Amino acid sequence: MADSVPLPPSSVSAAASQFGPFDGRIWLNTAHQGPLPQPAVVAAADAVALKVAPHRIADDAFDEVPERLRTLLAGLVGSPPDQIVLGNSTSYGLHLVANGLPWRAGDEVLVLAGDYPATVLPWQRLSDRGVTTTALHPAGDLLTAGELAAAITDRTRVCAVTWVDSFTGRALDLNALGTVCRQAGVLLVVNASQALGARPLDVTSTPVDAGATPACATIWASAPSTSSARPISLTSCHGRRLSSCWPTPASRPSPTGISSWSAGSSPGSTRTATGSSAPSADRAGRPSSFSRRPAVPAGSVASG
Repeated sequence: MADSVPLPPSSVSAAASQFGPFDGRIWLNTAHQGPLPQPAVVAAADAVALKVAPHRIADDAFDEVPERLRTLLAGLVGSPPDQIVLGNSTSYGLHLVANGLPWRAGDEVLVLAGDYPATVLPWQRLSDRGVTTTALHPAGDLLTAGELAAAITDRTRVCAVTWVDSFTGRALDLNALGTVCRQAGVLLVVNASQALGARPLDVTSTPVDAGATPACATIWASAPSTSSARPISLTSCHGRRLSSCWPTPASRPSPTGISSWSAGSSPGSTRTATGSSAPSADRAGRPSSFSRRPAVPAGSVASG
């Protein structure tokens, strides 16, 4: 287990002042419900006020909030903004990945026995397409690179795991598992809930191909250009199994040009999103949350 590195007291105090009040309580159960910081509360209230009087919503508001959020989230994981998809939950994001990949009968997905349902169910639902989901049973508390390498066959297409276990708090070694996957030509898909934001991640150096978090189902969907794995793209809305799409700035000329909008199929994930990009209380508050997030130095959260 790595030694934890405490954040400076000034950073802790500044961050704490943005939350609450909790009526004299200390709220620790953020794995279940994370409290909104006050700037996000204000931004969400402003978005609700705009929906009450929609004549005040400017055309550029349809693009500005989601694009600002996409840019902030891209900086959080080291991904280009056009590889970030905005959705509504981690489950949605993982379903989007599962249904956006081309599958062949006989393909296999590796998961962990007893893993969080959101990480497992999207792949099990592919059974009607001939895809098999195989549950691995690690000998110890965590899946090791050796165990993963031994489990991969020529049918294995994806390994889907949860970075930090929601029940135990134990963290997988993404570098070790991702290296095994890259060597075998297997995609590593990660549920980054409970981890991203507390643990640093740079997808240009960490061999993870796609992932999702509760932050609007953030999905980064590209492998580093130097990797042996092929980059994956979830941009096409033409697949019959792909979930709902909404055109974003890359695929529409302007908010008034609705008749010329198209789903598109070129590289980049900004063409795929869930629902409308119209201002909403949920999405409006997120840029305020992320833009005020204190920097978390590497090692500030103990591993293991």
